Amino acid sequence: MLLACTASLLSIYVFRSAVDFGQFYTAGAIARYGYWEDLYPVVTGAKLHAGIDSQSVMRPKYAKIVKDNKADESVRFILPPPTALVCAPLAFLPYEASLHVWMLLLGLCAAMTALFAARSYDQLMGRKTRVGIVLCVVLCLAPPLLASFRYANIQAIVAAITVGVVCSVVQKEETKLGATIAAGGLAKFSTVQFVPMMFAWRAWKVLVWVIATTAAIVGASMVIIGIPPFQVYLVEILPTLGRPYYHATNQALVSFLWALNGHQELTVGQLIAIRVAAVLAFAVILYLAYRADRSPTSIYASAGAFTAWIMVFSPITWHLYAVHLFPFMGWIVWEGRQGRRWQKLVAAAASGLLLGPWWEFSQGRQRAHPLLGCYLLVGCLCVGVLAVWRLRKNTPWARPSSDYSRPVRADRNSRATSGTGRRSMSAARFSLRIVSGAMRPES
Repeated sequence: MLLACTASLLSIYVFRSAVDFGQFYTAGAIARYGYWEDLYPVVTGAKLHAGIDSQSVMRPKYAKIVKDNKADESVRFILPPPTALVCAPLAFLPYEASLHVWMLLLGLCAAMTALFAARSYDQLMGRKTRVGIVLCVVLCLAPPLLASFRYANIQAIVAAITVGVVCSVVQKEETKLGATIAAGGLAKFSTVQFVPMMFAWRAWKVLVWVIATTAAIVGASMVIIGIPPFQVYLVEILPTLGRPYYHATNQALVSFLWALNGHQELTVGQLIAIRVAAVLAFAVILYLAYRADRSPTSIYASAGAFTAWIMVFSPITWHLYAVHLFPFMGWIVWEGRQGRRWQKLVAAAASGLLLGPWWEFSQGRQRAHPLLGCYLLVGCLCVGVLAVWRLRKNTPWARPSSDYSRPVRADRNSRATSGTGRRSMSAARFSLRIVSGAMRPES
């Protein structure tokens, strides 16, 4: 924890480029002074999302706050309105002091994520290990995490929210799970991928809590903020978030295909093909999550698969987004310790691509070959392969329960699924009935 917090605070003085913090501080100031009509920028561009300075113009009061605090104006606030209320405490401090508090919060969230990954590895191994300690230290000093500190981005908080969701699933805390999914979804859409996972597990109580918490947060926010900011967000800001971002820094599938296409914008037919592929991949993951048991490995695999899916098919996936998969690094490393050679190779590739400093080496190399610039895409695909394999292996031979908290059933790969296994099971049941007196054998 001390290591992550120190790294986050030192990044202020080493890099001096907290680009993304300005939008959160300004949104907090808007919430503090009640300038809700100037929360979102005026959309002027038609190609990218409204958060980029070339695609929007700041409103007067928003621009004044940015100028008075000398905040970075290249990134605009485009998160849902309730997030501005959460950022309000930042505006009660001077800009520099608030930045230190923000970086300390990011360090704490990063430390919590690293500790969770280490403990999940120890849990899967069934004992305390040195590998877990090493993994914790590596995650606290991983280049993608340090890059998120450099830009003062929210990725460490997103990873901590994911940790909260997975912990609630493992501990079967339905109320906490539903509230965490709702809060994370309203903050940065960081937990929307867990909603279909709850559908697959038929966790209806959790979904009820998600809906109830979302309604409560939105309703309370409307009372404080008013309805107009929500209208502006839904009508003007939200539609721009689905626009593909054609740039070498984008690690999503759409950017890889753009580079493969000679840096020509994709046609409507190609974009439709990507969406069809996204739906098919989503359907496969959803079905496997529905059929798999509820063991810890299935929980990690399901959550990791949905997270990797949303990163692959998202319009924009920055290299910082590798931090989103840090909560699953304990499970990924554990998969690499299994018997199959290809598992070891895929897990090693996923770990290396997610934790390595490849961003510094990939810049400018995408023109040589698109894969050289889309290393995070390959890493997400490796995570997806491991997750699909694990879910397929953990599929029970019987129909899964409607309650996601029920015990694990027999493994599909156990002897009970084979022909000999079925005959042995029938013989065992027959013998049990004989012993119990329920059936008497003929003499």
